[in-house]
Amino acid sequence: MYLTSLLDILPEIDCLDFVNSEGVDYDGLRVFVSPCDDAVCSKVLDTYLKVISEVFLQRGKKVCTLVHNCGIIGRSMPILREIYAAYPEITVIEDDYWNNNIWLAGPLFGYLPEGEIDKISQRSSFGVSSLVDAEFFGGGQLPTATPEPIVLAAKAAHKLNADLHMLRLNMHDQTKYGGAPFNINEIMLVAGARYCWNPEPDMDDLWEEWCVRKYGHQAAEMLLPILKQSYELMCKGFAIQKLDVLFGWHLAPKAWLGKITTNWNRFDLFRKPGILLADKTEYDEVDSGDFAAWQCRSKSVPIAEVRNDQREAMTLIECALEAVEQANPHLKSDDSEYLQEIYTNAQVILEAVMRCCDAAYATQIMLDNYDNVNDPQAAFEEALKNLEQYADVALIQKGVSFLDGGANNPPLHEALRQIADGYRKIVNERR
Repeated sequence: MYLTSLLDILPEIDCLDFVNSEGVDYDGLRVFVSPCDDAVCSKVLDTYLKVISEVFLQRGKKVCTLVHNCGIIGRSMPILREIYAAYPEITVIEDDYWNNNIWLAGPLFGYLPEGEIDKISQRSSFGVSSLVDAEFFGGGQLPTATPEPIVLAAKAAHKLNADLHMLRLNMHDQTKYGGAPFNINEIMLVAGARYCWNPEPDMDDLWEEWCVRKYGHQAAEMLLPILKQSYELMCKGFAIQKLDVLFGWHLAPKAWLGKITTNWNRFDLFRKPGILLADKTEYDEVDSGDFAAWQCRSKSVPIAEVRNDQREAMTLIECALEAVEQANPHLKSDDSEYLQEIYTNAQVILEAVMRCCDAAYATQIMLDNYDNVNDPQAAFEEALKNLEQYADVALIQKGVSFLDGGANNPPLHEALRQIADGYRKIVNERR
C-alpha cells in the first residue's frame, strides 16, 4: 500500500496533510467523484478516510485533510462533512474563502451553509487554510500587499478555537522572486503568522515593522503609504462586485465572452444593472460554477460605477509609481526593479481591463439599449477600436512576463483581439 510504503521510507514524518481533488474542471473537460450520487460519493469518502485513519493511528502519526472544495454541489457539502465528523482523529482544515478567486473581497466561509462552520469547529481537531500568494490576482506581479482578508481569517480561526491556521504558499509567483515569502505578498504571511500568537496586534505597527525590515527606514517612509493602499487599489481596479476581473494572472477571453461558468463570466456584469449573476435561492442548488457569484450576491452594475472605481485605482497606481521613483535612491536595485514592474504591470493591465469593460458594456447595449444610448452602433465600434488599438500597445510591451500568456490563456495583445472579435460575433449572431 502506498501510505505504508511512504511511512516505511520516511519514518520521521509525524503528520501528513491530504488534499481533496480540485473538482469539476470549469471547461467541462473532466468530472471527479464529488458531483455524483450522494450515496456513492459518501461511500468513497468514508473508505478513503477509514484507510488513512487506520494506517496513521497504527503508526502513531497525525493526519490532516484540507477539505478544499469537498462537496462540489451545495447539497453535498454538509453531507460530506458529517462523514468527517466520524473521524475526530483527523484534523479537518477548511478554506477561509472558496472559490479561491474571491479571497480578496468575498465572505469568510461563505461557501458553507449558515451555522455549518460552528459545527465543524466543535470537532476535536479543526483548522483554517489561507491562501497568501495572490494566485488569482496577478501571481505576485500586481500590487497585492493585501493582508486584510488574511487578518479576518486569522481572527475567525482564533475565535473558533482552531487547532491550526495554515498559510498556504502556492508557488504560482510569476516573478523572478519565486514565491510569496519573497515579494510584497510577504506582508500577508507576516500578518497571518503574527495573528496566530497574538489575536490583536497593532496593524499599523506591523506594517511599519515589515516595511522597514524589507526596504529600510528611508525607503519605507515613502513606500509605506502606497503599499497600505494596495487593498483599495486591487478591489477597485481588479474586482467588480467582489469578483476578480483576471483569470488566474491572465486576461482570459473566455471569461469576458461569457463562455465560462458564472464564477468567471465577466460579460454579464454589464447587462442591465441589478441582475444577479447566480440567481439561486436555495443553497442546495448551488454548484461550484456558481459559488463565487452566489456568495458575493454579485449583480450587473452601472458602467459609471465601474469606471469611477477604475479611475480611482489608476490614480493610486500613478501615485505609487511616483513614490517608488522617490524611494529609488534608497532601494536595492532588485527591489526598485520589482516595485516599478508590479505598478507598471498594474497600469498596463488595468488600462486593458478598462477597455474590456467599455467593450462589454457597448456590446450589451447593442443587444439591449437599456441606457438609451443615442447611437449604440457608433459606441460599439468606438469601444472595439479602442480595444484593438490597445492590443498594439500591449504587443510592444511583450517581454514583461505578466503579458506573455500561459495557463491555456493567450498573451495580452492576442486576448484583447480575441475579445473584440468575440463581441462582433455575439452582436452578429443575435441580430
